[in-house]
Amino acid sequence: MIYEGKIIHTPFLEDRTIDINTLTAFFKKEYEHAGIDPADIHTGAVIITGESAKRQNAPQIAEALSKDAGKLVAATAGPNFESLLAAMGSGQPPDQKITGRLYCPAT
Repeated sequence: MIYEGKIIHTPFLEDRTIDINTLTAFFKKEYEHAGIDPADIHTGAVIITGESAKRQNAPQIAEALSKDAGKLVAATAGPNFESLLAAMGSGQPPDQKITGRLYCPAT
């Protein structure tokens, strides 16, 4: 791992849109802290999910961030995809669906 960035809540404006200025400033600051030039990014993704995906400017936000942050794929998806991403990131093995057994890694 090169850098572990901060996590923030998606900033929403009163008109129920996502605040692109706050997000852009956040990402620029994180790239600076990491010592990474966005032009050096060759792969990655911007995925907007859940409540953020419901905002009227979500597709425009995904596209704007993907342009500002390097060569990234941009997508928006609803709450079902957000749940899937959370499950995939949990370390749950792929056979859990078949066996019905939950996986709990030793700590």
